[in-house]
Amino acid sequence: MQRHISIVDLLQSSRLGAPRPSQSGQVGPNLTRRQTEIARLLSTTGLSYKEVASCLGISEGTMRKHAENVYRRIGVHSRAELMIALSQELEARVLPRAPT
Repeated sequence: MQRHISIVDLLQSSRLGAPRPSQSGQVGPNLTRRQTEIARLLSTTGLSYKEVASCLGISEGTMRKHAENVYRRIGVHSRAELMIALSQELEARVLPRAPT
């Protein structure tokens, strides 16, 4: 059985408090534990795919496939877009919107 982790779970390592669900009750695309680990390493370390693969004890090809799946689930096309999406998700959870 594979446990899924949301983007907000990934961002909780920032110690900024518990996530608040959006109005729809969703907290972002679900990521598996491995995908969460990959997303965290890609967005925070600056390591190459080869270096991340080495850290995780997987092949570079497997690492690339995991990264593709993370990007697809989050709806981005690059590491830079991943970093932006994760920071926007964190901002949305930490800074509540002003009433309109």
